[in-house]
Amino acid sequence: MSGELERLVAAGRSLGVPDSELRAWIEDQVVRDKAQRDAEREARAVERAAKVAQREVEERLLLAEREVLSLRIQAQASLVASEVSTPTRASHEGDVRRLTLGSQKVLPPSDEKRDDLDAYLHRFEVDR
Repeated sequence: MSGELERLVAAGRSLGVPDSELRAWIEDQVVRDKAQRDAEREARAVERAAKVAQREVEERLLLAEREVLSLRIQAQASLVASEVSTPTRASHEGDVRRLTLGSQKVLPPSDEKRDDLDAYLHRFEVDR
């Protein structure tokens, strides 16, 4: 920077610019350069902060996706476990028929001397 200022002072003197105007112009130029550097520094800081915020958002999104995946896996595992522990309806139907067949009344014995057709038919009726 000082090399550039010396070059500007030498160029101004060679052009015949009075020292007071040259000094004012150089001070103005220094202020402008400092303001430009400050603005660039601020822009870089804002850009870094935006990148950090973007990374945090992406990380939270990734964690949420992992959580959803974990919950889906748990739900699937519990569904499979419940299917294994609870037999299906088709397998229950056979069991129910066996139970109902086993719990039906035994057919009354038929006596040919005393029973007639009504007694014979009563043997096949279902009590409800």
